[in-house]
Amino acid sequence: MEIDLTGPLREDAYMILAGLVTPRPIALTTTVDLEGHVNAAPFSFFNVLGDSPPIVGLCPGDRSPGVPKDTARNIRLTHEFVVNLVDEALAEKMNLCAASLPAGENELLHAGLTAVASSLVKPPRIAESPASLECRSHSIIEIGDNRLIIGEVLRVHVRDNIFDPETWLVKPGTYHPIGRMQSPHWYCHTRDMFGCEGRGDTLKPAASIRESALQTAGSASGGLGSRRTSHSGRCRGAGKPWPTDHSGSVDARSGILRVDSSHR
Repeated sequence: MEIDLTGPLREDAYMILAGLVTPRPIALTTTVDLEGHVNAAPFSFFNVLGDSPPIVGLCPGDRSPGVPKDTARNIRLTHEFVVNLVDEALAEKMNLCAASLPAGENELLHAGLTAVASSLVKPPRIAESPASLECRSHSIIEIGDNRLIIGEVLRVHVRDNIFDPETWLVKPGTYHPIGRMQSPHWYCHTRDMFGCEGRGDTLKPAASIRESALQTAGSASGGLGSRRTSHSGRCRGAGKPWPTDHSGSVDARSGILRVDSSHR
């Protein structure tokens, strides 16, 4: 199948691309307006873009034609935001933050999340997040109806047990982010991994590649490695609780979990 996105199918580009480019990390993004009201919203059109300087890219769309979402409006006005990464434990409350609340209402309070003062920026980080990135807006690029916000990462907060401080490798079993999958409402867990020791090598189970990487990183540069070195559930609507009984909610073939939400 060949799909021409320059013709009539251009209107279907979101469904096509969002269904294929997966899994995507989720940025539960906190911002504040000029009056100091906190907003929190999840986005999966997001990723790290570079490390020198460290930058991330975030693509908040419009609430309605010509009306930016609160996240985009707040970043344009204040130039600051915090990306709170989402793991399995945070999934339900992340989805509650996708609810359409009246302007100025705090999604963190709605979801029962804890705001913690950031070190350098005004928007708070989320205590329940395994990692939070304090960012300052570098530039905002608008292409058609798309909006790309590039932010420089100023400060990183990470749960204490995630990193090995000698190697900056993630400790096995300590970090389980979820990923956005196909539209309309699918997500995935990231516990099942495999790896390669180097380009051209055969694939190996996650345990063996992790052990090899730790040994390599630990022996290099006085203990510092190179810097470039399942359970699923279903939610029934944006802003609604994640069911405690996950039985019968997992796709038997893919292991993907389904969550109804309005964020991308």
